[in-house]
Amino acid sequence: MAALTPLHAAVAAPSTMAPPQANHVAADSPKRIEVWANEGGSTEKAPTRALRVLVVEDDALIGILLAETLEEMGYEICAIEATEAGAVDAARRCRPDLMVVDAWLGDGTGISAVEKILRTGFIPHLFVSGDISKIRPMRPDAVMLQKPFNEIDLALAIARALGAEFAA
Repeated sequence: MAALTPLHAAVAAPSTMAPPQANHVAADSPKRIEVWANEGGSTEKAPTRALRVLVVEDDALIGILLAETLEEMGYEICAIEATEAGAVDAARRCRPDLMVVDAWLGDGTGISAVEKILRTGFIPHLFVSGDISKIRPMRPDAVMLQKPFNEIDLALAIARALGAEFAA
């Protein structure tokens, strides 16, 4: 078994970091957090499963681009659907961990699809739309993302949607 040794990091700015002098911290020095490093042990990470995402978007090009962006961010796309009925069926089949849903679809609405899907259990989700002001009155607590958006905005919206899972 490999030996574990403590690494010490100051809570204050990096310039105030100093090696510990003893097992105690003086009252005037920054507080320290003790972190243990595995010296010489296994460097393999525990296998993790990518979150499965259902993309619901009626514009085929946007759906493909969104799916590619999500894959580059480390997510697995379980389906891309363009209709309300298709989204409900795909959620039943795929059992996604997250849904990114266009609020307005050519055939039905993403809002109605999510309402139907959530009847069988909560799935974190976020709505994307060219005009989120129309969604807000119907779903005031929903996570929404205004089109066009960038990858950083998408990542933040996903984090909020996934955080809602733990708040529910």
